[in-house]
Amino acid sequence: MKRKTANQNHFVVPREVLVVEVERRCQACQARNFIGLTKDEAREFCGFKCERCEAWSEAFLLERDAPEWWEELQSEGFDAQLSCDIAHDKSH
Repeated sequence: MKRKTANQNHFVVPREVLVVEVERRCQACQARNFIGLTKDEAREFCGFKCERCEAWSEAFLLERDAPEWWEELQSEGFDAQLSCDIAHDKSH
C-alpha cells in the first residue's frame, strides 16, 4: 500500500450518485440507448444523442423511469414537457 506524501499531486473527481437508467429508442435508426442520469440530470432530461447514428431524439422522463422518487419530483413542481420547452428556448 502506497502512502501519499504532502507534496504529491492528486486529482479529486466529484462523484454524483446515479439515480436512474432509462432506455429509449432512437427516432432515426431505432437503436436501443441506455442513458444513466443523476437526479439533477433527470430533472433536465429532454432527449439524447444516439450512440449508433448520433442523431438527436427528443425524450422525456416518465413515472415508470423513476417510480421511487416520482412523487418527490411532482411535489417540486416537475413538468418534463415544460422543462424541455424552457431548455429549448434557452438554446436558441
